[in-house]
Amino acid sequence: MREGIEVSDYDIQSYAERNASVYNQPERRQSRYIVSATETEALAAAGRVQAGESFVDVARQVSIDPLAPKNGGNLGLVSPGQLAPALEEVIFSLEVGQISAPVNVADKWYVATVEAVQAGQEQLPQEEILADIEEIIADEEFASRWKELMDGLYADAEL
Repeated sequence: MREGIEVSDYDIQSYAERNASVYNQPERRQSRYIVSATETEALAAAGRVQAGESFVDVARQVSIDPLAPKNGGNLGLVSPGQLAPALEEVIFSLEVGQISAPVNVADKWYVATVEAVQAGQEQLPQEEILADIEEIIADEEFASRWKELMDGLYADAEL
């Protein structure tokens, strides 16, 4: 049954385009934030950092995030879709080292910074990836044919 399965170049290319996120890595940003209960507190924290204090130290001292005393507000590498949209928009608009204005998310105020930017990587399917895609498509077609055969056998069987 498997030997009759042929996968066209068009099918492979279509699959690769539909599943581009599997082959592409978005830009990611090494980020930190300070969480405050009020806008006034967030403005004060941002002011301290802009005046020269370490973002990490200010986050450890004033952030209401329970992890801040240990991690200094470290968010790690952030990818699109991981944070609340308003906070994500701010983080992905900052230059490295820039401090954001306070942004309100879910009744808390956030001040963010970006420490590093990891550029996104668009990986066009290489020969190895194309071969994997061909196998995936062939497996899907085989599974479909197998199910069709089994459904037919069950329908014809006298129970």
